[in-house]
Amino acid sequence: IENEYGPEEWEIGAPGKAYTAWAADMAVSLGTGVPWI
Repeated sequence: IENEYGPEEWEIGAPGKAYTAWAADMAVSLGTGVPWI
């Protein structure tokens, strides 16, 4: 997630970081058992 959104996160600051954190938390909470690399 971070690799795809990193440039935008850096450009827009706190909102971008909050979005990245939300997306990562949501993905992990799905509990699919698939490792994130």
